[in-house]
Amino acid sequence: MNAFEATYSILSNDAELSYAVKAIRPIVLNQDDQFPAIVYQCISENPTISLDGDSGNLDSVRMQVDSWAFSMKEAQDVADLVRDAMNASVDYGIRFDGSSYTYEQDTKRFGVQSDYLLWVRPKNTK
Repeated sequence: MNAFEATYSILSNDAELSYAVKAIRPIVLNQDDQFPAIVYQCISENPTISLDGDSGNLDSVRMQVDSWAFSMKEAQDVADLVRDAMNASVDYGIRFDGSSYTYEQDTKRFGVQSDYLLWVRPKNTK
């Protein structure tokens, strides 16, 4: 399972989070998606390096999960649920790596952008 699949699985299978949001999408929301909503994307993917070079069986992936809503409080509440879901995952090594806050003037939506480091096996390994 790659990092996109893992992130979607974690977020969509969390009952409290799934109840709280109207959409969970990779990269970009659809034009007709309702809010609050979550968008996730891969920021970077790096091999785990050992003394012999690329270990070949574990990648460190930085995923950004953006929580969008019509108020900062609602965006933060969703971001907190995302963090709870990511922290509860037992299938992947996941570490929260900070958040930033934003406001989109054109759409009048508030956002919390949270970064997570996931350790996943590349597709070509067993």
